[in-house]
Amino acid sequence: MRDTTRLRPLPFLLSVGLVTALLLTAVIIGTPQESTARAAQTAPAPIAAATTDTLWAGTISFNSPWIGVCESPASAQSLSACFASATSKWSGTHSLAATDGESVYYTGGGPGLNCPVSGLGTDCTQIMAGPWPSSEQVEALAAADGQLWIGQSDGSIYRCPADLPYVNQNSAPSQCVLLDDAGNRNVQSLLVANGTLYAGLGSAGTEKKKQGLLWTCDPQTTNSCSTLDSYGNTKANTLAAGGGYLWVGLNNGIIWRCDLAAADACTDWDTAGEGVGSISYDGNNTLYAAIGVSGGSTGEGIWSCPTTAKNQCTNVVSNVSGGWVAAGAGGVFSSVGSGSQSLRYGTSPYTAALPNTWQYATLIYLPADGPLGVGAVKVKVGGKGINRLRQQCAASGTNPLLRVRLKGDHDVAVRRTFSLCRPGTLKAIYVPVDDLLKFDLLDPGAYTVTARAGGYTARKPVSVEKDHTHTVRLRLGATAKG
Repeated sequence: MRDTTRLRPLPFLLSVGLVTALLLTAVIIGTPQESTARAAQTAPAPIAAATTDTLWAGTISFNSPWIGVCESPASAQSLSACFASATSKWSGTHSLAATDGESVYYTGGGPGLNCPVSGLGTDCTQIMAGPWPSSEQVEALAAADGQLWIGQSDGSIYRCPADLPYVNQNSAPSQCVLLDDAGNRNVQSLLVANGTLYAGLGSAGTEKKKQGLLWTCDPQTTNSCSTLDSYGNTKANTLAAGGGYLWVGLNNGIIWRCDLAAADACTDWDTAGEGVGSISYDGNNTLYAAIGVSGGSTGEGIWSCPTTAKNQCTNVVSNVSGGWVAAGAGGVFSSVGSGSQSLRYGTSPYTAALPNTWQYATLIYLPADGPLGVGAVKVKVGGKGINRLRQQCAASGTNPLLRVRLKGDHDVAVRRTFSLCRPGTLKAIYVPVDDLLKFDLLDPGAYTVTARAGGYTARKPVSVEKDHTHTVRLRLGATAKG
């Protein structure tokens, strides 16, 4: 019988410098828009998924990193079967990883790796993945649709083809684009989601007193980044998206929940006693977090947080320094940096020999059918009620508002407000869809869309499916309802 839990070791060695940054993964498919993006401007090919669920793990312990792939992991026992026999050891470090669902990418300075998911780590190739110049450090990595976004310690964000063969050079290759530059703020985390590149900025060098910023950028357009919010004198270690929101893990121990598009709309979701090292969303109302980037303390470790209620996080693993989390197989895989066992599924540790080999292991969990899928809903609102309200725009000081709410099975309640007097945006029948009237990153399930304006109300149900965008049309009647 075929052993579906064995390790698939990566087959060759690289020599790179030690980097201690944490892993960031990002899974969203984008659309190339510039000639400097990936050469083929056509629709992406179908993702070549593995035949089983896979857990990709890498570690930087003892300056002798290990990278391996485990098939069908679903328990502490399967982790032991996978990783106890690990024999392939790297001569350098790959402490950052990302995936676009087609490949898993690694970098830590010097050569990067492009490892097709279908090959389970047996056919990786060396690629360009920064830093430029080589005196800087790569501190963040994101991937989407065959492209990489590389965040550096000098504040630069590069976009490169993910299959660009490695050449040892001190400057960025011509195929890579400097997307934007944060100046003296280092780029601590990156995520491509909702058709947007999100960047968590910290501080560096002589500018440590600068406020940390959360950026949003067009992932294909240079110098397009703008501030979504500011989190003060700390940094964003990790980003995740799901349940209709952006989630931010801050170094001061706060987990933020942010609107995907509205500026200055982030709120504290829960607060830990130490920094949040990584977060992972499971696609079903739960956010997992690794707590304790500066060393474990009593009560800290791996958290499970409902995305439907604030300040309700609980411990999955206690009294350890959290390293990385990856939601999957109905639970959470986690790595920790203290304690006798350092790789776990749920509350059960991996118990094979030399467990410290996997301290702070970077983890990516990929289902057999590809990355976690989400849906989106576009809302169009029209009718005689809208036309009546539009007539008020000419009145001095009058600005009627359209309020749209989407509420669903997962207790998601996302709201958008749209001014009916915005010049150049209104058509004869429907208010056109823009960022304010689109709801992204929704878990599959049943939802209700409600529109209200000037006493008029309309609602309609919608069933959201994985990887689909649904359009809901609502008409506000001629008579306002009390």
